[in-house]
Amino acid sequence: MKIIFLDIDGVLNSTQFYERKSNNELLEEPFDRNNALQLKRIVEATDAKVVLTSTWRGGWHKNPVLCTLEGKLLNQLFSSLGISIYDKTPVLKEGRAAEIKAYLESCPEKVSAYVIIDDNDFHWKKNGLARHVVQTDFENGGLKEEHADQSIAILNENLLSRFRRLCPI
Repeated sequence: MKIIFLDIDGVLNSTQFYERKSNNELLEEPFDRNNALQLKRIVEATDAKVVLTSTWRGGWHKNPVLCTLEGKLLNQLFSSLGISIYDKTPVLKEGRAAEIKAYLESCPEKVSAYVIIDDNDFHWKKNGLARHVVQTDFENGGLKEEHADQSIAILNENLLSRFRRLCPI
């Protein structure tokens, strides 16, 4: 199984997105559709599952009835993209890197590859996660095509390595 550890703010939205929208529009559509389509492209190219790491995960639940407004908005967005949220990381006082490590350790399925898409540095390098990180920028548009390309490359790295061994150039 491949996993996309997904932050929301700074990935699926950005300063520019918020500046273009009124408060009423944001209540109806709090995510940048272009950014969301980049996420969909990653999922389709890799068959990865989305695991929420964002503070938005507090409002999301696998049982849609238990979702808060934030969780319902996430479900609406993902449903409109034809993809779904697979799970969310636990909340730990040690922070996001520890939460991702804990999720990987407790995941019942074998994880073959993962990418962390986030606009913040949660001490990724110090925690041995840096090679899995694609860093977006909240001030500069969030998830863009080049971030999606980088995410796809990380998630498909094992596939490319096997191909190179079988078909050396």
